[in-house]
Amino acid sequence: MLASINKRISNKLLAGVALAGMMVASLSVKTACLFFLNQPKVPEQLRK
Repeated sequence: MLASINKRISNKLLAGVALAGMMVASLSVKTACLFFLNQPKVPEQLRK
């Protein structure tokens, strides 16, 4: 039972870390250029 609880906690923690990493990557790509016309698009692999 304890192993099951640890597995669920680690899965939720890793999902949160992945989400935070995706948010940071997306924000860093979007703020790379101040001009809206020259902003690079977010890569497809980053959206997954």
